[in-house]
Amino acid sequence: MSSIFDRRQTDRHQVALRAMVEVLGRPRLSCLVCNLSHVGALIEMPDRNSLPSMFGLLLPKSPLPIACEVRHTSGHSYGVTFVRKFGLDGAAEDRAIEHACSLLTRAA
Repeated sequence: MSSIFDRRQTDRHQVALRAMVEVLGRPRLSCLVCNLSHVGALIEMPDRNSLPSMFGLLLPKSPLPIACEVRHTSGHSYGVTFVRKFGLDGAAEDRAIEHACSLLTRAA
């Protein structure tokens, strides 16, 4: 049986970025992005907040939040994949993901 780490499609880069979680109808929540790739991230919440299966992740200086889907949780940590929406906001969301990728090149 393969672990979640064996199934990853891309390498994740260790980072320490302060970010915000956006959930519709709730105040923004602070989080720490621990690792990041072109397709997802591992975030840590300071408290054991209950996050829905889908939420927005607002990275520093990002034009808008990236839609995320929770893939696994462990304590205060959430492994998420970035979800590309199709529709009018798709191009803007792609720019937000590209911004996340530019953070990887600066961290390297």
